[in-house]
Amino acid sequence: MNLSSMIGLINNAALLLALALIYDMLGTGARGGTPQPRQMLTGIIVGVMGIAVMMNPWQFAPGIVFDTRSILLSMSGLFFGTVPTILAALMTAVFRLSESGAGAWPGVAAIAVTSGMGLAWRHLRKNKDQDLSTGELFLLGVAAHVAMLLCMLFLLPWPVGLSVVRKIGLPIMLIYPPATMLLGRLMVSRGVRGRMEQALRESEKHHRRILQTAMNGFLTTDMEGRILEVNDRYCHMTGYSEAEILSRHVHDLDAVEEAGDSEVHMQKIREQGEHRFVSKHRRKDGTVFDVEVSVQYSPEEGGQFVSFVQDISERIVREKRLRESEERFRMIAENTGSMIGIVDAQGIYEYVNPAHQVMGYKPDELMGTSGFALIHPEDRERFASILQKGLSGQVSRITTEYQALTKDGRTKVLSGTFDSIKNDKGELEKIVFVGDDITEQKTILDALAHEREMLAMVIEGTRAGTWEWHVQTGETVFNERWAEMLGYTLEELQP
Repeated sequence: MNLSSMIGLINNAALLLALALIYDMLGTGARGGTPQPRQMLTGIIVGVMGIAVMMNPWQFAPGIVFDTRSILLSMSGLFFGTVPTILAALMTAVFRLSESGAGAWPGVAAIAVTSGMGLAWRHLRKNKDQDLSTGELFLLGVAAHVAMLLCMLFLLPWPVGLSVVRKIGLPIMLIYPPATMLLGRLMVSRGVRGRMEQALRESEKHHRRILQTAMNGFLTTDMEGRILEVNDRYCHMTGYSEAEILSRHVHDLDAVEEAGDSEVHMQKIREQGEHRFVSKHRRKDGTVFDVEVSVQYSPEEGGQFVSFVQDISERIVREKRLRESEERFRMIAENTGSMIGIVDAQGIYEYVNPAHQVMGYKPDELMGTSGFALIHPEDRERFASILQKGLSGQVSRITTEYQALTKDGRTKVLSGTFDSIKNDKGELEKIVFVGDDITEQKTILDALAHEREMLAMVIEGTRAGTWEWHVQTGETVFNERWAEMLGYTLEELQP
C-alpha cells in the first residue's frame, strides 16, 4: 500500500459522494411520472454518474484501474431496484469494455457482482419496513468489496491478480465500506425526507379536500388583509368566483367595517391570537347577510389570519321570531288573570306570572321552589297520581280541580290544565300549567246544589205536584205527583 493509491481512491470516493449529493439536491429521480419511465430515467442518471467516476479512476497498472462504481451500483441495487440497476450496470459495463485492458472483464464481473449483491440485499433483508441502519450499510460495503477483490484475484492473469489484491486490498477495505455507508446514509435520509414530503402533500390534499367540502366558508388573509385562499362554500355564499375573491381585500367583503376598522381589528386579533364575532358580509349583488366569524392568527409565513365564516341569516331570523314569541307570551302571561307557571322535570318553578298573587305570593317568592308545595295535603296523593299519567306519556294534557294552600294557610279550589313538554328523546323537560281560582264559583255551585236538594226534600215531604217549563227550550217537566193529581201516569204526560 502506498500514499498515492490511498489519495486516488479517496478522491474517487469523494467524487462519487459529491455527485450523489448534487443528485439529491437537484431532486432528480423517482419523484414523478409513471413507474416504468421513471425507473428508466433513474437508471440512466445512475449510469451517467458511474461513467463519471470511471472517467476519473486511480490507475494501478495499464489496463487495471479502480474507481467507486462498485459503491454506486451496490447502493443502486439496494435503493432503486432491478430496472435502474440493470440499466446502470449495462452502461458502466459497456464503458469499461470500451477502455479495454487486462482488467476489463474482471471489472465487468465486479459490476455484475456488486450490482447483484445490492439487489439481493434489497430483496432478502428482514424488516424491510425499517430504515437501513449504519451497521447494515457498512456490512454490505464489506461484503460487496470482498466480492470485488475476489473477482480481481481469480479473473486477472496469475500472479497479477494476487499482486493486485495484496497491494490494493487494504486501501479498498479501508475506504470503500465507509464510503458505502456514507452514500447509504445519504440515500436513507433522502428516503425519510421523501416520505415526509409525501405525507405533507397528502396532508395538504386532505386539508384542502376538507376545506372545500366544509359547510362553513373559509378564508386565509395576509397581514394586510389581502385574501390568499378561499373555499367553494364561501364563494357560494357571496356569489363571487374564486378568482374574484382572491383579487379583493377583506374589507371589500365586510359590510360593517371600513378599511381602517379592519386594520385595527386585525391588530387586536394578532395580539389575542383568536377572536369570534358576528358581522355582516356583502354579496356580489350588493345584498348583505349575517355571518359569525371565527379567526385565528398564525405567525407562519410572515403572519396569516385563518377565518371560518358561517352564514347565520336563518338563525338571526329564528332568534328574532323567538324573541317576538317570548315577548307575546310575556305580555299575555303578565296581564292575564289566570295563574301561569312553568316547572322543570323535578317540579321546580322556572316561571311564575303575577296572577299568583291570588295565592298571596309574589312571583319572586315562588321561583326556585317546588310547585307541589302549594297542593293541599288532602289532594297531593290524587294530584300526584294524575300527573304521573302525564309523566309516563299516557296523556300530554291534563285538566283537573284540586285544592291549594295560600300563603296565609287558607284553602282555595283551583281548576288547572297541565301540558307536558318533552325533548327529542321523549323525556319530560317541563310542565306548563294554567290555573284559575274557582273557589267562589265552587262555593256558589255547592250552595245551589244544596238548595235544590232541600227543595226536593220539601216537595217530597208535602207531596206537592210540580212542573217546570224551560223558556228557552219550551220543554215541560212534571213530577209524578202532578201527573197523579191530573189522573195521568207520568209516562202519559211525557211529550
